[in-house]
Amino acid sequence: MPKNTYKPPKYCKLKAGKKLYAVVYHHGKTIYLGAYGSPESKIAYARFIAEHKQQPEITVPTIPKDEPEAPIKGEPGTTVNELGIAFLDQAICTRQTQKAKRTGIKRTDKE
Repeated sequence: MPKNTYKPPKYCKLKAGKKLYAVVYHHGKTIYLGAYGSPESKIAYARFIAEHKQQPEITVPTIPKDEPEAPIKGEPGTTVNELGIAFLDQAICTRQTQKAKRTGIKRTDKE
């Protein structure tokens, strides 16, 4: 099992026009801390790190070795090719129906 090590996000510099901002990128979000290098931004960074160290890390549950994996459900004997062809047939039929509704043409080949 991998070690649970916490790696805090880095204190980064973001240039916006002539100003420099201190930011942290966390889970796809940009968190502004203040002016880059200022004591306020360093305090905000330390507070951010302290808050996020307390939150538990997200761990992925594992299946114990003694439990069997769940069986795959579906029709026996169905191949990937057959499934792909059925999907494309349905997609083409749906697309033709949508086009007919937009143009006002009535389909005569409905099953």
